[in-house]
Order: sequence, then C-alpha cells, then structure tokens
Amino acid sequence: MRLPMRRTARRRLRVAGLTAGLTAASALAVAVVGNSAGAATAGAAPAIRPTFTGPPPTPHVVEGTYTWRNVNSRSCLGDDPNAPYVAWQYDCHADAGDGHTVEHSEDYQWHTVNVGDNEFELINMKTKQCLSIYRSAVEENMPIRLDDCQGFGSQVFTAVLQPGRPSSYHLVNLNSLKCVAVDRGLTDNGALMLQRTCSTDPAQAWSPFVLTVG
Repeated sequence: MRLPMRRTARRRLRVAGLTAGLTAASALAVAVVGNSAGAATAGAAPAIRPTFTGPPPTPHVVEGTYTWRNVNSRSCLGDDPNAPYVAWQYDCHADAGDGHTVEHSEDYQWHTVNVGDNEFELINMKTKQCLSIYRSAVEENMPIRLDDCQGFGSQVFTAVLQPGRPSSYHLVNLNSLKCVAVDRGLTDNGALMLQRTCSTDPAQAWSPFVLTVG
C-alpha cells in the first residue's frame, strides 16, 4: 500500500530503531574484522582497491547532487538509458555513450532532496524520476526502479551511516524499512537493484560523491 507524503511518529521510531540495530551490527563487524586482521600473517600483501577521480566521498549527506557508488562493486547507481524505469549499476569510469564517463553522466547523478527529518528523495538528473520500490512493496527482493515522484513513502530513503565504513551509508526505504542492494552482490555492469533486509553486506553500502550542494 502506498503511503502519503505525511509520515507518522511511529514510523520514525521504527526507522530510529533500525538505525540503532544497524549501528550495533556494524560495530560488531568492525570488531571481528579488526581481530582477524591482527591474526593475519606478517608480510601479507594489502588488498588493492580501485581509485576514483573527482572529489572524495562526503562525510555527511545533505541536500545536493551526488553519484552513489556501491562499496562492493565500486560501480555507480543509475538508470538504464535503454530501458525505461530500470535502476542498475555501471562502471563509474566507463563510456556512458553521451560524451561523458558514467560518473559525469546525468543518468548516474542524483539530486538528493531533503523532504524533512533527514529523509530524502533521490531524483535522477536525466529522467527527473525518483528512486522507488516497485508497487510500494515491503517484501524481500522486490525490484527498485525509477518512477514519477509523488511523495510516497516508497520513494523516501534515510541515509544511515555505517560505522567502520567511513562515508558509506545504507539507503533505508521509509515504507519497507529495507535497504537498497545490488542483486546477489553482483559486480557486473547492468546488475539490477533490489530491496533486501538491511545487514552488514557491502552490496548494501553506498558512498555518496558530492557534485553540488543545495
């Protein structure tokens, strides 16, 4: 069922409770990773991670225009320019086919609008449509797509900072209380977006790279 733009205090409390739970789970994950790292053999080669051009990820989400990059795949959230309404990921450095790389293409840029209480609509700069949960569903693995912005709770997200992953966030839907995730944690170009129960899975973690503020 679609929710109107006005949201209740009870739902805000549920989001606050989910935020506290994610913080606790992330802190536990950090402790486990730290212990594992301490037990690693000396001389082990450090992991090599891709680097990005442009500004560093922002430490706080404020109203502005961003690219959102998945922590697991290092790819950008965007719309499929050849398939209306489809939200997918693509290599941030690839040719977008419009004279720009993906990270500089409007298909992969999102105007992040604060609609109150640090709850955001993510509006695609190319289509002017909102990131949305398909049919306002609350079930696991439902598709995330683009749709006309109407202020429903299925189009509103809270950015929950992940301790241990600086400048990385869960994007928690206000209606379903589930997280934006890459399907099956895939790293391929064209992998689709689903909503999943929020966890410490890096396929649910997103880093916002600010383009403009306000």
